[in-house]
Amino acid sequence: MERTTVEPLGSNEPVRVTPVDVTPEVRHELESWPDLSLALGTPVDIEAGSIPSDGIRITRRYVNPVPAEASATLAYFDSDIQTWRAVPSTIAPDRLSVSAVVHHLSRWTDFTTAVGDCAKAIGDCGYYHVGKIFSDRAEAPTCRSGLQKPLTERRPDWVDTVSFIELSRNNPILICAGPAKDDRKLEVKATVNRGFGFVAEVTSQADDVHNTTADAEDLRDAVSDATHLDNTFGKSMEALIGSNKLVAGTETYSFELSEDEGRRAPQQLLVMKPPNTTQFLLSLLATLVGKDLSDKADGLLAAAILVGACGTDIQAAKDDSSWGKALLSCVQGLDDGAARRLSTYLLERGVQNPGATAGKIVGRATIYLALVGPLFESMNYLGERTTPDSARNVSLFVRPDGVTRATFKAAEVPAYCQNVPAQRLKSGTTTKGGPGQGWIAGDAAAAYLDLGHLGYKQGFVTYQCSAGGVGWPGIVLDVGAGGTLLHSYKLEKLLLYGDRTSTTSLKVDGDSVVVSWSDHLGAGGLETQHQTTFRLLSGELRPSDKITSYSCDASAKVVLDAAAKRDRASLNDRQAASDQAWNALIAQVPAGEDAYPAGCQDIGGGQFLSEVSLDQGSLSLVLRRATGTRYGWRVSDVPA
Repeated sequence: MERTTVEPLGSNEPVRVTPVDVTPEVRHELESWPDLSLALGTPVDIEAGSIPSDGIRITRRYVNPVPAEASATLAYFDSDIQTWRAVPSTIAPDRLSVSAVVHHLSRWTDFTTAVGDCAKAIGDCGYYHVGKIFSDRAEAPTCRSGLQKPLTERRPDWVDTVSFIELSRNNPILICAGPAKDDRKLEVKATVNRGFGFVAEVTSQADDVHNTTADAEDLRDAVSDATHLDNTFGKSMEALIGSNKLVAGTETYSFELSEDEGRRAPQQLLVMKPPNTTQFLLSLLATLVGKDLSDKADGLLAAAILVGACGTDIQAAKDDSSWGKALLSCVQGLDDGAARRLSTYLLERGVQNPGATAGKIVGRATIYLALVGPLFESMNYLGERTTPDSARNVSLFVRPDGVTRATFKAAEVPAYCQNVPAQRLKSGTTTKGGPGQGWIAGDAAAAYLDLGHLGYKQGFVTYQCSAGGVGWPGIVLDVGAGGTLLHSYKLEKLLLYGDRTSTTSLKVDGDSVVVSWSDHLGAGGLETQHQTTFRLLSGELRPSDKITSYSCDASAKVVLDAAAKRDRASLNDRQAASDQAWNALIAQVPAGEDAYPAGCQDIGGGQFLSEVSLDQGSLSLVLRRATGTRYGWRVSDVPA
């Protein structure tokens, strides 16, 4: 059984120790303590006729040692504020007892941070309350990607991946990333998976930054009120919190990035730095005492007021021993003066019953501080300072910039025209070779899509060139990031009768590019309009070509060629020539003749006359517009 002994120092004054039951009020007050794994020993009333000047040593003895990962402290019930208050206590080397020298007597007990079966751990624990602060774990944040692993799946199209440690319940920081409500933006969330805080260092490009530890505006107001009461304290508090970058235990830090912001941001977007000793204690206390306050910002400021009494000692703490001594100085410093300072601040902040609330917070804080000291290492603080940065950082890898019109000005082009080698354009034109020259016009039609699944949009445009004043058919280029030539296709492979090309438009159609262009002779004759769909197959641009329109003379040429071959079936539209006209052509066009119409002349009545040159003489054709036919024209007569 747990046993209490009392030793008056330097006196034989008789002392009475009487075990007592805990009243319902005290039990209710204890059970309202948030998130603290602790055991309350059997309370005792201690009475003596007088107290020696050296004080009285109270000792709580246990059947079994206090576990190495646990802590213990003596405390008395302060009837003025109706809560327990700890006193500086010492655990014996054999861990079978905890003792303290006190100078007043009342109702006393011990608190331990034992968990599990309390009776087996340390003895008879009269009342037991289980929480989780010393092994605090948080719920993982969720993002619209639904992922808590390095982001390679659902993401804004400008993001290649977001790198961070994959989700594990023991990670110090739990991270997720994904598209924000605006799908074009990236959202990142980092939740502290410990009972103490971390300091967030985020890229200056971040937007919509939010820290659930405290609302930024509320925190500014709280610091302002604290500064109003104590200018020195307010400024030191502002520096300590660091513009709302201190993220308390189980709280979440989040932000968003647009594409422009993401491309300007450094690769490492977020670093969650372990706190210094003061920030460690501040964030831990804020998590605990903040539960008694409706405003999280007030929790931080209240914790800072409590830590203020021992801030110098805390900052100097470098190891387990100095940390424990610093915490004892904090316990001693939380006197009535600390309660008054806190009460004044809470009054300024409009908290109801500020005096009672301040007293309750101070009392509980003594218990927290007394128990935290010996658990400095077991709370993972020292370990977190040596954890690899990769466990606490978020890095962004963006896809290459998509191709823009400006990219074409310095695009790579293939060898073409007369003596114009492959090269990179300058200001949109070639600078090497001659007498020919190549160019991409500044207003050239273009299309942009990720045809090669490279993670960014490539650019498609037509490259033109001329040599000796003669234009050559264009080349369709697939231009990648930085102007790199990825693929090309020479439109001369698709010419019908012409020797030149003119591109009118390029449009995206699903996973392909549709190029509308004309095929014609240099003087403009024999013109046909093409619509060519390009897809990327087996690493090459593959065309699917369709002639959508024939000029009058091009239609005449189609019919003449079929007549020279004596193959009316070769016409896609058999009615491109009337029976009378076809028979006349067979009679007048020699087999194998390569006949050329010399344009078409409007002769009225919807009729057009085409003069045809033959090797041996000439002939005339009369054509009419014929809507709904394959060629758009029909040879209606071959004058004798």
